[in-house]
Amino acid sequence: MNLTLHYHPLSSFCWKTLIALYENQTPFTPHLVNLMEKEARENFLKIWPIGQFPVLQDDQRKQIIPQ
Repeated sequence: MNLTLHYHPLSSFCWKTLIALYENQTPFTPHLVNLMEKEARENFLKIWPIGQFPVLQDDQRKQIIPQ
């Protein structure tokens, strides 16, 4: 399973997701998104156009799981 969590450390919704992933010992790759950087913001919006956190990207199933 190849999961990537796109998150921002100031979002409490992201904390909840991080806690669940760590508690269940689910392997994932954390990807901090800095919305102040134009390139990072554009790349994140390509994944999830609404632009809300967190977003879990499952490469194996080719799915995007928002919020």
